[in-house]
Amino acid sequence: LSFDHKRWDEANSVCEMLSWLKLTHRDAYTAFVPALHCFLIANCERVLHLLPQKASRLGLVYARAWQVGVISKEELYHQNYYVEGAAFFFDYAKDDTDLQEMKRIIAEIPELADLSLDEAKDLLKSAAYLADKAMMFPLLKGGVWRWRASCDDLLDADLLRQFISSS
Repeated sequence: LSFDHKRWDEANSVCEMLSWLKLTHRDAYTAFVPALHCFLIANCERVLHLLPQKASRLGLVYARAWQVGVISKEELYHQNYYVEGAAFFFDYAKDDTDLQEMKRIIAEIPELADLSLDEAKDLLKSAAYLADKAMMFPLLKGGVWRWRASCDDLLDADLLRQFISSS
């Protein structure tokens, strides 16, 4: 990937932007981790309507609390168990009770009305895993996370530019 400052400022794909950032700033990438953590949390807050589960929303609160030193790394890990569980719900719901609960959740989100059950489930699953990754990002081997195109629709390039400029 070859971005210049103009391309960074005009890019629409966060995954491409982050891949470029990691590629071109390999030695200094960890310096971007706090800003990227803030970006991921802010991005989750932007798509909060796709995080209907209390655990996912609380995960963002705990992430911010960890950022300012209010909770320990151990507490963050402990709370992440519940955030990851919320994502697992959309990934592994198979029995009738879970499927009915998922349908209820989807029906309560107006933005999902025109999507099929599978499309809505996949979008909620992506958002829940994004919240999970946002919560734990700095603790993932120095903030390394494989930026996948599957989450690109949930990530906002303009928001990223608010946290990391091209200069």
